[in-house]
Amino acid sequence: MLESKIGVCRDYATLFAAMARAVGVPSKVVSGLLYLNDGFYYHAWVECWVGEWVPFDATMPTDFVDATHIKLVEGDATTMFSLAKVIGSLRAEVK
Repeated sequence: MLESKIGVCRDYATLFAAMARAVGVPSKVVSGLLYLNDGFYYHAWVECWVGEWVPFDATMPTDFVDATHIKLVEGDATTMFSLAKVIGSLRAEVK
């Protein structure tokens, strides 16, 4: 992924977390839903400990995480697979 510069959100989040940890910043991969272009999509981003847990999204043009991100699980990349059981049955709506 680093050489090809091609990946999905999980790849970017895992790489971001690994690089942050390499310089001593505690980090975790989180997963949930992202509201984008009038719909919700499965997504992954990172939270880093800098006195408090601060989210970063390496996939988006800016790393800013706001209310469009709904966190459902946290942990390593394998934790994200626990969402597979519920992703098809979740319903979310913006009113």
